[in-house]
Amino acid sequence: MRPRVVERYENIKQILERLGYAPTESVFRFERFITSPNSGVNYRVEVDFLTEPEGAEKLPSEWLASVQKDLKACIIE
Repeated sequence: MRPRVVERYENIKQILERLGYAPTESVFRFERFITSPNSGVNYRVEVDFLTEPEGAEKLPSEWLASVQKDLKACIIE
């Protein structure tokens, strides 16, 4: 992943925030709650900024968070 791709993630972050998503305790996750118009049930919708393994190898380690053994996520601040 190149710095230009990280810039695109930043643009996606701005779009998510405009749509009502908020950062969570996880540095790579955003969420928002929506209510079903039919049932009135509240649902949480989560978006993770995951990174392909090949891309993760090219990024500085401080830009990444470990999600699970073989999966990294890009930290978006």
